[in-house]
Amino acid sequence: MTIPNQISYAMLRGAIGGLSLGLILAIVRGMTGPGIEEITVPNQGIWQSIKNAFIFVLIGVIVMSFAAQLLNWSAFVWGSYGFIFGLAVGDGEVCVKHFILRVILYFGGYNPWNYARFLDYATKLIFL
Repeated sequence: MTIPNQISYAMLRGAIGGLSLGLILAIVRGMTGPGIEEITVPNQGIWQSIKNAFIFVLIGVIVMSFAAQLLNWSAFVWGSYGFIFGLAVGDGEVCVKHFILRVILYFGGYNPWNYARFLDYATKLIFL
């Protein structure tokens, strides 16, 4: 492959990658709606974030794998890019941070693992 062909191939690859990530971002931002209006169950917000992250990861993997198949590139590698991008855009970061914080506080002895049950117990004892 000559130098001009390599440059045009790299530009094509960059354009397809950029357009694919842009499509994922447009789909994700178009699907976001208003926040949780009424809390009815414990941890409802984090469960909603997990659900959003799962949906956006699926969208990212599908779009990037499809883009890779169009150009005969590695669908696994591009699907991995879609996974990471979907996780970053679709509240995946929030879920990871929440889990790490819960683990640190639990193993540090600062709070119980089932925090909702602890708060219900404290309310029952009229401590709260």
